[in-house]
Amino acid sequence: MSNLQAGGGVNQAPAPPSWVEDVDAVNDVLTDIQRQMDQLHSLHATRVGSVFGKDLDDMEGRIEKLTSDITDAFRYAERRLKKVGLATKRAGGEEAQVGANVQRRYVFERRLLFFFVCARYFYLCEGWNMPFLP
Repeated sequence: MSNLQAGGGVNQAPAPPSWVEDVDAVNDVLTDIQRQMDQLHSLHATRVGSVFGKDLDDMEGRIEKLTSDITDAFRYAERRLKKVGLATKRAGGEEAQVGANVQRRYVFERRLLFFFVCARYFYLCEGWNMPFLP
């Protein structure tokens, strides 16, 4: 009878699980992180190339603030992903499998975090005139 009930009304589609909002939030956060990392990379490049100038202190402050914001965003995304995992495990069945697949998808987050840490390390080594050694 498709979406029509016997009485002529339309059946409502079931509401998505509550954890779907968490997945959407993680997607938004990862988009913001990528944008912020691009800004940070630009600031790093400008700062490393600048030896003299009155804007260096301001630039260092902006770099530290942006670094802190990115770190906080990663932590927020991780908390939301853990929440997804708990909610889907509690639901069990197919939903648990879907939740596991969703979490696997966010291996990208780990790669992004790795690049963030590497870029930060490289910047610090350049700033201190140290060789870039892993």
